[in-house]
Amino acid sequence: MMGLGIFFYFLAVVLIMILIPVLNMNPIIVVCIFLLACGVGTYIIVVAQMSYSKKEKVDSKTLRLRKEISDIMALVTVIIYLGISFATGAWHITWFIWILYAIINEIIKLIFILRSEDVEE
Repeated sequence: MMGLGIFFYFLAVVLIMILIPVLNMNPIIVVCIFLLACGVGTYIIVVAQMSYSKKEKVDSKTLRLRKEISDIMALVTVIIYLGISFATGAWHITWFIWILYAIINEIIKLIFILRSEDVEE
């Protein structure tokens, strides 16, 4: 289910790249479609995460390690985001870095969940 949410993010980006230049659609309508696709993807990821949280049995050491990795990734993402944004002045597009951060963060959580299930078996 999490993969479906991530698919909607990729679909949103592909739609923006196709609808404006190829089909010459109104950019405002395309942005609305983009935000709708991102909203659906976010909803699916949140619902999937809530269902994983209920099933998840993680010891405190693994949970602490996952949180530390997430915190380090957030700090690196801030540095990359600000560095690229200040250097290029492309603030209007560099926010996409945060979507990549969220996707990578969820993948890491999934890896930890799958590893804990392997250990239990």
